[in-house]
Amino acid sequence: MLTILDKRGEHLLITNLGKNTPTIKDDMIQLEVATDIAQIEILSQQKRLLAYICKSLNNYNISLQITVNKENTSNIAYTPEEKYKALKEQNPYLETFIRELGLQF
Repeated sequence: MLTILDKRGEHLLITNLGKNTPTIKDDMIQLEVATDIAQIEILSQQKRLLAYICKSLNNYNISLQITVNKENTSNIAYTPEEKYKALKEQNPYLETFIRELGLQF
């Protein structure tokens, strides 16, 4: 599904859908997003998304529940410095790699 959205150029929707793995309980897809804007974006496309999912799974009882969890927004890196710091935390050898290649950040 994300591949189809990518071909259509719907990158914002891809970002909002791809951040967390949805959980499925009975016929309910539960999706957690970090912001109200992400929730609004997904809700605006809900009918189209559900039509695709229902048709693909041949299950027309599926529904979508979106909840906003603002606690996850504290670890989002926005600036290049924050992104670099997050990458260094994931891979401590990054600093050595940059220093040995003579790169600047």
